[in-house]
Amino acid sequence: MIIMILLLGFCARFSNRPAVLIAGNLLSFAVSYYYTKTLIGTGEGYFKPLSPDTLLLIVSILNLIPQGIGLRLFRNHTKE
Repeated sequence: MIIMILLLGFCARFSNRPAVLIAGNLLSFAVSYYYTKTLIGTGEGYFKPLSPDTLLLIVSILNLIPQGIGLRLFRNHTKE
């Protein structure tokens, strides 16, 4: 999965459309947040010791790291 996220960042830079990557991340977060709020109570214990909102925020931020690496790899690749 991490390799696919890295490739997503690489492809966004290659196609010269990094704004699509940002929009996709925001849309993914919004949909996940909606479902997290909708499903509260059914899986509350699953997310211990973190709340579902906190876990979603942490995972969303951690998801940006490989995408940023993919963007930087392509930037370094084009300078050579």
